[in-house]
Amino acid sequence: SNIGHFEVSLHYARAELLMDQEKLDEAEQELLSAIKIDDRSSNVLVALSFIHFQQGDLPRAVVDVKRALQLNPYNSYGHTQLAYVYQAQGRIDEALAEAQEAVRLNTLDDTSHYILGVCYMESGKPEEAIREFEKFLDLYWDRAYVREYKVKADEYLEQLRQSP
Repeated sequence: SNIGHFEVSLHYARAELLMDQEKLDEAEQELLSAIKIDDRSSNVLVALSFIHFQQGDLPRAVVDVKRALQLNPYNSYGHTQLAYVYQAQGRIDEALAEAQEAVRLNTLDDTSHYILGVCYMESGKPEEAIREFEKFLDLYWDRAYVREYKVKADEYLEQLRQSP
């Protein structure tokens, strides 16, 4: 129903604000409330995966994001999130494939270019990594959870440009 959809959207919007304030436990409660109303929102599940990732619960993060991508395989944020989780698990080839798919689906998402840069760097492809970090910085817009990526992207670019 429209009312259910509105309530899910409201919980999701609250969760996004809380995530930006780094209040992950409260954000998680908002997302869980949204899922109780309707468990078919791909974006809600991606956000929940992000929270579990930030909390260090990689197995739960994988389950959430894979469910999100089952609901909507074109969700670029889901592919980006899965790339981050795979990268954290050391599954670089899989992370690279997910990051490439995320960029293919949404070339304007800054965080997908960041993780793609990290994957290229870890795969020994410095030119590709530099290109992706530069693209990330061109697209970057300030959010609490992305600030550390900006700092790291600047550091990585400096390292990559100094390497022979």
